[in-house]
Amino acid sequence: MSKFERMTQYIPLEVLATRLNLPARYLRDLADEGKIPYLVTGKRRYFSQDTVASALDELARRQMAGGGGR
Repeated sequence: MSKFERMTQYIPLEVLATRLNLPARYLRDLADEGKIPYLVTGKRRYFSQDTVASALDELARRQMAGGGGR
């Protein structure tokens, strides 16, 4: 990896919720439903903020298009 490439950072749910200004419960439910990706280490889940933000953008697009979603 070059010094200019950015490594993906994984953060706990509580930090993700704070950064995205969304309820942790909502994000937890989306993860449980398989709508946002995460990694499991031990008993904890970790999330990539960029990846989750992209998944949320896609959910929002589907909702706006009338495709439902959460």
